[in-house]
Amino acid sequence: MGTKDEFATTIQLSYLLASDIGVLGDEATVIDAIHHAKEKVTEDNIQQVIEELFHVNISLENLKRTISSLHNQNKLCREGQCLVISPQTLEEITKVALENGKIETEALLEWFSDYETLTGELLSNKSREDLKNSILVFVRTFFLTHGADCYEFISGQKQREYNDISTLADKAVVGNDLEQKNVIEFLTTLFSRDLSEIQKLFLLTLLKKAVHYLSMVVDHSTQETIVRQVDGASIYLDTTVLYRLFNLQGEERYQSIKRLVDYCKKANANIKVFRTSVEELERRIDYDSKIIIAHPIPVSFASIGYKSRTEENYISTFWKEKAKTGVSAEDFNFRFKNVKTLLEEYELEVDDVDYIAENNLNGNVEILEGKVSRFSRSSPDFSKSDNAISHDAKCLAMISHLQEKGASSVIDAKTFFLTTDWSLIRLQRLDNDYKDSIDMAVLPSQLMQLFCMTSPTTDYFEAFLGLFSSSRTSFGINKLSNEQMQEVLGRVAMYKSTTPAFAEKVLSNQLIQSTFGKQESEEEKNQLIDDAMISTAEDMEQEINLKDQIISEKEERLKQSEESLRRADKEIQIKQLDIERLSEENEVLVKQTAALEQDNLKYKEKYEVQAEKNARKKAMARYAIGIVMTIIGVILIIISVMALFPETSRCVQPIFFHITESVFIKEIDSLIDVIGVFVTLGLATISGGYVLFKPGYKGLQQKYLKKYIDEL
Repeated sequence: MGTKDEFATTIQLSYLLASDIGVLGDEATVIDAIHHAKEKVTEDNIQQVIEELFHVNISLENLKRTISSLHNQNKLCREGQCLVISPQTLEEITKVALENGKIETEALLEWFSDYETLTGELLSNKSREDLKNSILVFVRTFFLTHGADCYEFISGQKQREYNDISTLADKAVVGNDLEQKNVIEFLTTLFSRDLSEIQKLFLLTLLKKAVHYLSMVVDHSTQETIVRQVDGASIYLDTTVLYRLFNLQGEERYQSIKRLVDYCKKANANIKVFRTSVEELERRIDYDSKIIIAHPIPVSFASIGYKSRTEENYISTFWKEKAKTGVSAEDFNFRFKNVKTLLEEYELEVDDVDYIAENNLNGNVEILEGKVSRFSRSSPDFSKSDNAISHDAKCLAMISHLQEKGASSVIDAKTFFLTTDWSLIRLQRLDNDYKDSIDMAVLPSQLMQLFCMTSPTTDYFEAFLGLFSSSRTSFGINKLSNEQMQEVLGRVAMYKSTTPAFAEKVLSNQLIQSTFGKQESEEEKNQLIDDAMISTAEDMEQEINLKDQIISEKEERLKQSEESLRRADKEIQIKQLDIERLSEENEVLVKQTAALEQDNLKYKEKYEVQAEKNARKKAMARYAIGIVMTIIGVILIIISVMALFPETSRCVQPIFFHITESVFIKEIDSLIDVIGVFVTLGLATISGGYVLFKPGYKGLQQKYLKKYIDEL
């Protein structure tokens, strides 16, 4: 394999490690297949429908897991045997497909305008179609070749040159209506020109589809690289796996485990069985064979027994075979009497080396027996026999001894135990001594993922350039966060400076380790959770006792708190009664206040009326006194003037002297003096009267009214 191919494999391994993106790709592919299929889709034919539509092969195991996940998310429904998209999901993908189609049309129209401006060519309908196809093929191929790295182009961070951009543009030219040179130049500068927002949206949609495709569909050379990690590995089969391989646990499990063994053989893995596993299997078969001999049944009862079975095992397999062929218990037992002969038929090697005695592993076995016993107690109604515990402990001790030291994954360790026993998986994941070590045991479903990755049935690029990159599909429309994109970019960049062989080895091990860390079904997830809880029960006993003591103390404090609470409730009730009483008293006071305010208003109105009357009277009296005083003063002055003239003096002089003599000025004898007194009195009287009536009647009335109001 050349350097370029190896580097492409390294890039894809980096994308495959983004497993969450790949899972979304599987789900979108299943939904798209059902959406676009022209026939009814069932679990039996969906693999074929996907191959015909998308030219990719998704394993039955992955399809089963994906359909179950979509069903749990309410994205798929079942109508009898048919798989149907839920109304909400159908509405969602239809809406997105329409939006993507609109974005694609608007973006292409802008590029058509750019092309006409740059080249001076006017585009006909035919040449527009050719340019459209050229742009789409170029962008999709470029994105699929360089993946998430192209995000920098879309976001405007044009920091590097790609040597293959001209070659990709040359290969992308469609039709001959346009000048090929102009089209190539237009395509090679597509990302270097300023992009509109609608063009960025369209390119980002295509990039998401490319990233999802890279994270889901595995190129054949990449798959060979992954499978190559199994080359030369020693895979030891547990008795649980041999039971399935001998078709003693149902046809479906037999076909699945047989297919896995065949995959491992094609990958040049060494399939082996420990001698202790052969002995344990012989013991189990011998036990079951004695049961069907001790309790013979007629053919008709065998059919009833098989229909009523609670699990698939040696006895249920006998019931099925007897109901079908009428085989006797003796003949059925004879088929499985010689386990080594059966292993030879399947070309499985029996490892007779006594690693425990040769390498003094008895101490390890004793420690592992205690751990196997503890983690096998997944149900109070079931526990492993001492023989089964001893077998598992010996196998794990030998596997741990045979594994290569310093390995980064169980596959890299080149030796592991293939088992369906979940208690052994729990042991290596939860036990403090082993959870940070390389796994010793692997489930068939975990190993199967290495051989059942989604792969194209046609050229890798052609498969993507089909429906996957079309705006009509929901593939790739799932939200792709910046964190996910950065994770992939960082992983690719990390290994660009290393040799392809080193990068492949490291990334393959990371992928395998990540794959083996996943659970295959909801049932297995629930089983792991339940078993993990049981396995830690012993550690929790002391903690429970301590918590019981704490609970007792808290209960005592709680009783005291309840008593305090009752007293507080009584006090609150008394306070509430006081509040109600005060509230009633307050209402009475409010009513009384309102009545007083009403009386006050009435009094104020009466007072204002009376004040207005009093003001009018007082103003009138003052005004009248002022007028009278003024008149008297004028009269005094007139009399004084008349006394100065001879014609009138004779008339007024007697009056002067009479008044002065009788009133208050007996000693004044001179007429002039008398006149002066009268004039002075007249002027004083006029001045006083003027002061009194100067404000006027209305002014005096307002003055006295204001005074009364102020007093109020």
